[in-house]
Amino acid sequence: MAFQAVPNVAQFQLMGRVDNCLTINDLYFEISGGGITSINLAEMCGLLLTWFGTNIANLLSDDWSTERVVGIDLTTATGPRREAFGAFAGGVSGEANPNNVAAVVSLRTDQRGRSARGRNYVPGIPGSVVTLNTVEPDY
Repeated sequence: MAFQAVPNVAQFQLMGRVDNCLTINDLYFEISGGGITSINLAEMCGLLLTWFGTNIANLLSDDWSTERVVGIDLTTATGPRREAFGAFAGGVSGEANPNNVAAVVSLRTDQRGRSARGRNYVPGIPGSVVTLNTVEPDY
């Protein structure tokens, strides 16, 4: 598929690993006021890595761990790409659910159509918070 420019938008891939399988969550941000530079892309990668490690990892099984965050400028096909590396293990001791089990976060806008909504699948859910097909409400 040919590259489709998305002016002033950066894609960030939050990468981790569970059971030796790569997990990726994509987030997109509009960066206005001067456009996307290699410097602000690197800074955002670092901020997201810290956020990921302190706010998400502590909810996941210790079978899961972060690897890195990759930031990509989608303004042009040759825009900057930066990475931030870090290792945070999941904060809940005990076995994770199988890799085909994930919590799903639905992302929606007030518009209709596929381009106005999306999903992120959160892997490495601790087995202790799932009963049959239900994730504990407090989780």
